[in-house]
Amino acid sequence: MLDYQLMIMIVFYWIIDIIVISTLSYLKIKYKIIVGNLLMDTFLATIFKTVILINFTYSEIDIQYFSYVIMAYYFIRSVVINIRKIVINQTITQYSFLVQGVKILLVLQLMLITMRWKSTIYWSWYTTFSIAWGLLVICFIVHFVFLLSIGETLIDYYKQKTTKTQLIGGIWLTFYLCGFSGIPMWFCYIICQNQEVKNFQTVNQATLLCILIISYNFSLIIITAICKVQLIQFIKDMGFDVEIQQDPVIQGEKLPYQFLKISLPQKLIQISSTYFDFVQESNKQNKQQLHASNSNFSVINQKARLKAFEFVAKTEQINSPIERESGLVKNEEKCQVCFENQPQIVMLPCQHGGICDDCLQKCLRKSPNCYLCRKKIEKLLRVSKETSGKFAINDIALCDA
Repeated sequence: MLDYQLMIMIVFYWIIDIIVISTLSYLKIKYKIIVGNLLMDTFLATIFKTVILINFTYSEIDIQYFSYVIMAYYFIRSVVINIRKIVINQTITQYSFLVQGVKILLVLQLMLITMRWKSTIYWSWYTTFSIAWGLLVICFIVHFVFLLSIGETLIDYYKQKTTKTQLIGGIWLTFYLCGFSGIPMWFCYIICQNQEVKNFQTVNQATLLCILIISYNFSLIIITAICKVQLIQFIKDMGFDVEIQQDPVIQGEKLPYQFLKISLPQKLIQISSTYFDFVQESNKQNKQQLHASNSNFSVINQKARLKAFEFVAKTEQINSPIERESGLVKNEEKCQVCFENQPQIVMLPCQHGGICDDCLQKCLRKSPNCYLCRKKIEKLLRVSKETSGKFAINDIALCDA
């Protein structure tokens, strides 16, 4: 597009890729950050860009076959990674699945471009870039939604319903998403126009785009440096600073409990998100009323005490009053350890629950005590919520830890 010499362009791309590889290696060695397959992706990108640039000088290179190999590599790698996670009982997260899918789509886009260069297909260049346009439109919609939410955040901040950290973080995130929507769309537009329209002012458009990219990145670095403290807090509030590590299942390991399928007449009522109590049923009406009046009094006191305890316990994780309120409501029906799975375990005799089976196994590998009150666990109940709101006891286990 800018009519630079071949060797200058190759050296320019090599310098960029060397910087990226060096940075990733430094982060992995110095800070033990998991970079995954980014090193291999950067190395393949270096080779691919070099082959593309050489193709402009020596057009007899069958570059589309090279793109076929890269496409096969990414597809096989995704399949192997997912099979490996299934074999070791590791959870396939939505984020990991999404990243692998996007990488395959981008490689497919490169393959279509090379096929169009070699006249293997005769689509227009706008059609050839259909995958890129589709992904960019999705990013643009997400960016537009964030842009609209900034107005609401400003109003909430004026009414003191949101914090300064949330306001700064939202504005920064909206500005950051420009690099995934508007700027790449302009770049694709220049390429398509260059190939489809005669005498298109490619140099002028490309120069303006380069100036915009340099200004954008420089502004982003300045804003990030100035608002560093607020952005770190914003990331912590969003929960992106903690990566959930999946503990591998040890083959042949025996858990300190085993559930037995039985039918129990008892049911549980939920006092709080982590505490349960047995429902005592009587055939006599007067005994029911007496028990209800006595138990209601104790339940109210217990509920207030436990809610206060939970509020204090979660204060260290949630900072602002608004975040505390929304966090408690959002995570009320989730496991109080991972905040992802549905809780189905109640521990006896302390009657604490609010934990899923996976987190229970991890906790019992470390300690035979309740994760809240530290009282020794003697029995475990697996429960399920009925339409009436009560919890039916499905299984029971004696814990011999």
